Amino acid sequence: MGWSEKYKKSIDCSNPNGFSQKAHCAGRKKRKNEDMVFEQITEDILNEKLITYGNRKPYGQVVFMAGGAGSGKGFAISNFVDSASFNIRDVDKMKTQLQILNRLGKLDIRTILKKYGRNIKLKDLDLIRKIEADGFRLQNLNLKNPDHVYALHILVKAMGIKDKSLEALLSGKNNPNTLPNILFDITAKDVTDITGVIPMLKEAGYKADNIHLTWVLTNYVTAMVNNKSRSRMVPEDILLKTHEGAANTIWGLVTKALPKGMNGRVDVILNNPQHTVFYTDADGKTISGGVKGFLSLPLKKEKGGIFPEKVWKDKLFNWVKDNAPESITANMKESVMSIEERINLFVEENEPTNPELWDRAIAAAKRKYDVYPSAYANAFASKWYKEKGGSWRKEKKD
Repeated sequence: MGWSEKYKKSIDCSNPNGFSQKAHCAGRKKRKNEDMVFEQITEDILNEKLITYGNRKPYGQVVFMAGGAGSGKGFAISNFVDSASFNIRDVDKMKTQLQILNRLGKLDIRTILKKYGRNIKLKDLDLIRKIEADGFRLQNLNLKNPDHVYALHILVKAMGIKDKSLEALLSGKNNPNTLPNILFDITAKDVTDITGVIPMLKEAGYKADNIHLTWVLTNYVTAMVNNKSRSRMVPEDILLKTHEGAANTIWGLVTKALPKGMNGRVDVILNNPQHTVFYTDADGKTISGGVKGFLSLPLKKEKGGIFPEKVWKDKLFNWVKDNAPESITANMKESVMSIEERINLFVEENEPTNPELWDRAIAAAKRKYDVYPSAYANAFASKWYKEKGGSWRKEKKD
């Protein structure tokens, strides 16, 4: 004879009595978890899973979305962050626009080289000229051919299209309430992908508290597979450099100092298939476009400082170690450790011969960097002090 519904409801699963009640409570918990998978999908539920910026203000927010080629930044933008109000700046779209202009007869390779060839390295010029000599035009470049993709990238970079289009986007926007939300889809292979843009944003009126950084970290092997299925396939050596560069750049920024002018939130998204949970229907089939959860690591709140390293540093380093190219992990750890150790050791064992000048050096570092002390800020202060004639002596021991 089974238990009555009344008796089942009366069981206190926080303190079950006997084996039978414990088994019942375990079954109840399992059914509850299964029910959560099939919960009704509403916009509110989905929004709770998103990374949001600036309390979802429709203006004045900037996000640098960093990640190596093939890391799935497009998927992350669509599914993990609140990007609906953002103007997304993607250099791949700019490459496509070049091809369209060529198709319309308004631009060709020879015209670009004549005007901007001085901005291109000789070996890259040779590659572009060879492609042209083989009978290819901008409009029919094979985007599954890594050399063609690279050549297109070099042409876009030489023309300065990114800077010019950003200037056009910001022109006339001197009212803070009209500054568009912008999301920069970048590799961050070089820190200038960020530091080269911030001054322009600042001049336009964007506030440091509203400039954010999100790193999309993906297993490098997964990125290689993704790259082969992309409409624009990146050369493998360039693919490696983008992942190495992104890891080195972001790790350096969060462990040393964020760029001056950036004081928004900082997050890392671990974008691997096994770390993304999709909504499913009653039959267990994935519901298209419905992401229930994903794995991310917040490193900083808007307007606040970086969280204490003990909260996130070991976890992030292990993420990088398990997912980034093997070529960078040892160097990354060694470079961060050695810089910090050298600076700390130097400060402990030496004292300035001109304390007043050293105070001025520290003040100069504080003006340049938002965070002091830090490895970058200390290095700047030491260089400034030395250039002004300062020197050091071994600190006297008691």
